[in-house]
Amino acid sequence: MAYPFLFISFLIIFFRALKRSFSSWYALIGTFFLSSIPLLVFHASTAYSDFPQAFYYCAATIYLFLFFKTFKANKSASFGFLLISAFLLGISVWVKKSGLYYAGINILVASFFIFSERKNLSWEDKKSLGLAFLIFLLLCLPWLSYHQFYTLKSYSSEALTSLPKLPFLTLGREVVQAIWRNAFFEDNWHLLGILFLATLLLFPKLSFAQPHLYLLIIIFLQWLMIFILFCFTRLDRFIFDDTLLNRLTLHFVPVILYFSIEVIGTYLEIGKKEELKK
Repeated sequence: MAYPFLFISFLIIFFRALKRSFSSWYALIGTFFLSSIPLLVFHASTAYSDFPQAFYYCAATIYLFLFFKTFKANKSASFGFLLISAFLLGISVWVKKSGLYYAGINILVASFFIFSERKNLSWEDKKSLGLAFLIFLLLCLPWLSYHQFYTLKSYSSEALTSLPKLPFLTLGREVVQAIWRNAFFEDNWHLLGILFLATLLLFPKLSFAQPHLYLLIIIFLQWLMIFILFCFTRLDRFIFDDTLLNRLTLHFVPVILYFSIEVIGTYLEIGKKEELKK
C-alpha cells in the first residue's frame, strides 16, 4: 500500500530537484520520463523491495548531486541537501543488502569531492560534514551490527573462494554483453540507454565537467559493481537470467535519467543566456 506513495514522493523529489535549475515545463517533462520507465512503474506496484531501494538510494544520490552543484554558490543550502542525502542513504542500507555497496559508492565520491574542496572548507563546514556522516552512521550502524557485516563477510568469502565455472575472460565478456544488452536493447527502460549515450556523445564537455562528472562517476561505479558481482561471486550463475540484472540496474536507473536531463538542460540554459547576450 505504501509503494504508490513512495512513487508519488519520488516524482515530487525528482521534479523539485530539476525545477531548482530549469523551467517548470522542462522539469515536468523530465519527471514524465521518470514516471514512464516500464520496470520502475511495475515494481512500484509489486511487493518486491527493489523499488524502495531505488527510491531511497536515487533520492539520496540526487540530493548529493544538489550538494555538489550548490556548494560554491550557497553553502547553507548545499549542506541542507547533504543532510537529507545522508538520511536517505542511511535508510537505503536497511532496505536491501545491496544498499551497503551503494552507500559505499556515494561516500567514496562525496569524499573525493570534499577532498578537492578542502581548501574552501571552514570550521563550520567541517562540523556540517561531520553531522551528515553521524546521521548516516546512526541510521545504518544498528543494521550493520545486526546483519550486514555478516553479509559483507559472506560476499567477500564468496568472492575469494568461489571460482566462476566459465573462464574469466569468457565470463567477463558475457557480463559486458548482458549489461550492454540490458541497457540498449531491451524495453525495460524505453530509450534511456540511447539517451544516456547520446548525452555523452553530444555534450561531452558538460558531461565530464563538474558537477555532472561526480554523477557520472557514480553511474560508472554502479555498473562496475554489477560487473564485479557477476564475475567474482556466486551471482555468476545468474548472468544468463536477466531478472537479477534488471533488478540491480533498476536501483540506479533514475540517476542515469537525472544525469541526462541535467546535462541537456544545462546546455539549453547556456544557449538561452548566449541568445540574450546577442
